[in-house]
Amino acid sequence: MSPVDSVLTPRLRFRRLSLAHAPDLHAMDSDPAVMQFINDCPPVPWEGYEAKTQAWLGRVYSDGDAQGIWAAHLLDDDAFAGWFHLRPGRQFEDHRLELGYRLPRGMWGRGLATEGSRGLLRYGFHELGAPEIMALTLERNLRSRG
Repeated sequence: MSPVDSVLTPRLRFRRLSLAHAPDLHAMDSDPAVMQFINDCPPVPWEGYEAKTQAWLGRVYSDGDAQGIWAAHLLDDDAFAGWFHLRPGRQFEDHRLELGYRLPRGMWGRGLATEGSRGLLRYGFHELGAPEIMALTLERNLRSRG
């Protein structure tokens, strides 16, 4: 269990993302509306998706358990609400922590991205002692920019 598994928001619980989440991830990643702002991420058939996910998670958790990617689940019915990440941004020389998320379309418009992001920001600043956390999005992705 990773330290962030204790992060709760009023409506979300975070759990370490694992291969068990592959069916939910595949459904989300197969939705063109979800993927419209994700560069170089063509739809992946189910065949090979688990192996790709396993390799991706291995890279993510190579930095340890305190940072990484977590599945968000609704507290009231345990439904998969997407994933959030807080990890070193490898595109930056100083490896500042980067916050990100991806939610299935059915979870949009509920304020869950904001709520989950605020929960991880509290965790990053207060538990990890991060001096700075940043997030990036494409300029045309108005929902995420909001």
